[in-house]
Amino acid sequence: MGYSPNGGWDEINGAVVKLSADVLTPTNRIPLESTDGFAVGDHIVLATSLTKEFIDEVGMSGVWEPFDSNIKGVMFSRTITNVEPGVITVDTPVRFYLKMRDDARAYHESQAIENSGIEDLSIGDVQHGGVGFGPADFNIPGTAAYDVHGSHFIDVNRARNVWIKNVSTYRPAQNTKNVHILSNAVRVRDASHVTLKNVHVSRPEYRGEGGNGYGFHIEGQETLLQDCSASYQRHGGTFGTMQCSGNVIHRCTLARSTASPFGGGGDFHRFLSQSNLIDNLTVDRDFFNARYRPSGTPTHGITATQSVFYNIKGIAYHPRRRYIVASAQAFQGYIIGTSGPAANAIIPRDPRSGDQDWLEGERRGATLRPVSLYASQLSKRNRILSVDQVTASSFEPGHAVENTMDNDLGTSWSAEAFGAWIMYDLGEDHVLSRIGIAIYKGDERIARVQVETSLDGMTWTSPVVLQASGTSNDTQEFDLPNGRARYVRITSLGNTQDNSAAITEVDIYGL
Repeated sequence: MGYSPNGGWDEINGAVVKLSADVLTPTNRIPLESTDGFAVGDHIVLATSLTKEFIDEVGMSGVWEPFDSNIKGVMFSRTITNVEPGVITVDTPVRFYLKMRDDARAYHESQAIENSGIEDLSIGDVQHGGVGFGPADFNIPGTAAYDVHGSHFIDVNRARNVWIKNVSTYRPAQNTKNVHILSNAVRVRDASHVTLKNVHVSRPEYRGEGGNGYGFHIEGQETLLQDCSASYQRHGGTFGTMQCSGNVIHRCTLARSTASPFGGGGDFHRFLSQSNLIDNLTVDRDFFNARYRPSGTPTHGITATQSVFYNIKGIAYHPRRRYIVASAQAFQGYIIGTSGPAANAIIPRDPRSGDQDWLEGERRGATLRPVSLYASQLSKRNRILSVDQVTASSFEPGHAVENTMDNDLGTSWSAEAFGAWIMYDLGEDHVLSRIGIAIYKGDERIARVQVETSLDGMTWTSPVVLQASGTSNDTQEFDLPNGRARYVRITSLGNTQDNSAAITEVDIYGL
């Protein structure tokens, strides 16, 4: 899914304009020598070159060579939202420094596929079945590894605002081996604002070296992986290249990666990816590394900077590791909160990465507030109001009211009685705009509820009756009469299957 199989953000479209000052901190405002030729809505690239000074600064002297075309430099794909004399404003802050020393520049991005998606799809590769699947056999013509080397079943390249939803691999009936795919599953490269939701990949036939057996291979920006899983891969999830930044892995699972001495695990793979978030990841006989890699041509080197592991849960350790997360990033990296039976995290000292990374909350992930950094920031951005307390008329065991606020569509509040209600106390008055409600089994039945609001919890507004679509388990949003309220009460009016109440998530929005 992309504009062409080749080319990317380094493909210049039109004139190149240099920055007029260094950009040293995250910002939307970019100073240029000239804004002539730039307009609101233009898609641009902000780029630097791999200079000796840059290499020295990130501690890769003697490891990387200046202007190596395989490594390139830092690049950001952005959209212009405002133009002033000498300054443009872009939609998303840059996430690493852009220095004039490194030939910091801006130019128009080449064309990309936009607003496209892949949904509700199962893919299974017919197995190769041949011989020659050794770690380095991809280099040997005539081997099975040579034939399948570098293949992907979904490859997103030169794309923007695209999605992959409800996609899984499977074992075709004719496969004699338990094989789903030949080598790699999903790759995102030179693409931005990509959403992968409910995507599950497993069991490549080849898990050798040279870029094979990857589950999710992210080399783009502003990509969200949510409720996804990768199992039995060489690397379940991988971030790579300096063009990789601002990506989020949220509520995903990595399981049972390769048990080879050097393979296995999720990782930051090469060339200093910046400012990525791994949030509420479940690790089962697997692990995730953000540290120096001595392998590859050119040498991968220091792989990450300013990236965060937040609230990571370990089910069991990988056979060759006694930790679930390891972080030794350039400048600074963070591990905040681990939990589960396998909860060890390490921040090894490495002279190639500078100061030791930050670790806190080891084995105390269940106590973190907020539970999720991603969900917390999303709520603030969307003006989702915080809830001080939630109560209900009743609930079934194991289906308590708090389940409607845990950002997990797999849990729910439920009650058997028609007319059962759940009430949210916002702590103080707010002007409300809309409400989001996700229904349990919302793709199988149509549910009806009524919503009332109150300033004091005693006098209520006239009820507004809402009806879910019956086609989706996701949160559905409904407008509310704009008025001040502290309390919001949702009363179940049953569904097309029975009279029970079952709600998985509720979001209340303010103006």
